[in-house]
Amino acid sequence: MMKRTHQAVVFFGFLALSFASMGCNTELKRARESVKKKDFQQAADLYENVLKNDPENEEALREVSQLYCETMKNNFKCTTKIEDLYKKFPADPKIKAWFKEAKFGRAKSLYMQMQLKAAASELKDYVKLVKDDGTAYFMYGNIKFRLNKNPPFNSTQMDELKKAMDFFALAVKNSKPTDSMAMFDEKVESLVQWESYVQTGIICEAFITEDFKKFMKEQEGKKPAAAPAPRRRKRRRRKKAAAPVAEGPKFKPNKEYFDKAIAAFTAASKITQPNKHKVWLPYFKIGQFHAQFLGELEKGVEWMKKAYDLNQINASVVGNLKMIYDQLAEKAEKAEEKDKKAEYEKLSQEFASKMESLQGKR
Repeated sequence: MMKRTHQAVVFFGFLALSFASMGCNTELKRARESVKKKDFQQAADLYENVLKNDPENEEALREVSQLYCETMKNNFKCTTKIEDLYKKFPADPKIKAWFKEAKFGRAKSLYMQMQLKAAASELKDYVKLVKDDGTAYFMYGNIKFRLNKNPPFNSTQMDELKKAMDFFALAVKNSKPTDSMAMFDEKVESLVQWESYVQTGIICEAFITEDFKKFMKEQEGKKPAAAPAPRRRKRRRRKKAAAPVAEGPKFKPNKEYFDKAIAAFTAASKITQPNKHKVWLPYFKIGQFHAQFLGELEKGVEWMKKAYDLNQINASVVGNLKMIYDQLAEKAEKAEEKDKKAEYEKLSQEFASKMESLQGKR
């Protein structure tokens, strides 16, 4: 009796599997017919149902992947299916192509939505497969830059920003000066190489600025306490010439970062930048570096004036020129160069007036 019962269970179990298989085959057939009729959503639903009942059905998995990846161009759905298919058939050129396209499409979509960590996860897989996509390298570098750009920097941020510079270097190597992409706004295209150079320079500037802040803090700590003011005497005496004030130690920026930043900004300045709101920036940064970090005021003015010629209504450019001319006037006064002092004071006043005018317009 027990033997017959066991045989019956096996028989009915076999029948159930057979009916399930027949059902899957029927739905698979209907899915293919829906594709022919271009009823793609109906086809997708039928394929999904087949896979729900039979997850190992390779025909359904391959066909629904093609539907999502090629026909419907649905990167999110494509990525979900293609990852399983790619694991099974990594050498299949068509499946590999779908996988790469889906990964990049999903990464770019997440990137444009400012979901940067999720986009980075997709790009991490993509750049392992595609070694010559400058746009992907730029996106990956820009994500690392944006996620770690706020000082003060800890060791993890420093490492990530250095990796960002490596990705920017790969972006430049694997792109042309005219290659562009949208950055968080489909209507605004940005040049991949120009942005890579500028962001490299900005990272170097951030590192140097952190060192500069530490240096200034140390110097503040070394200042001697102010001596008490001497008591005034009633009898007048002839005023003695003030003794020259000894200059303290000068800040020396990290040579590697300084040179890399200057090289990056210079390279950006040589790329034809159609966006007039950005074209002045590399010249401004080079001028700022020379004036602020090396005290090379004349060289700073030279580059800053190039930035001014390109954008005469930029408050940062106008304000920095005014400030550098003030420093040059002070330097000329110490050197007892009256003509130069008068010239620099006049130029400082001109840019002070321009600054007032810009602030009035705002």
